[in-house]
Amino acid sequence: QDVSAVTGLTVEVIIANQRGPVGNQSNWLAAWWMSRGIGIDHGQIGRVLNASQQTVSKRVALVERRRGEDAKFAAWTTALWGLHTI
Repeated sequence: QDVSAVTGLTVEVIIANQRGPVGNQSNWLAAWWMSRGIGIDHGQIGRVLNASQQTVSKRVALVERRRGEDAKFAAWTTALWGLHTI
């Protein structure tokens, strides 16, 4: 739901596992947020996103890198953290 609020996409679109060089960037963001923001282990995330634990780890690392290089990822990750500030 958090990623949906930030990206404007439905949960169904976010959890769709699309492959390829562009893939489903909101899915990558969901993996990152569940890992970094909520603390869910990569095995559980993989079951939710229909991906292997290794794929989840790669997606989390990709978002970590991209948030420093890509304004869209920077904005998304900042917005996610902003949803949960006290």
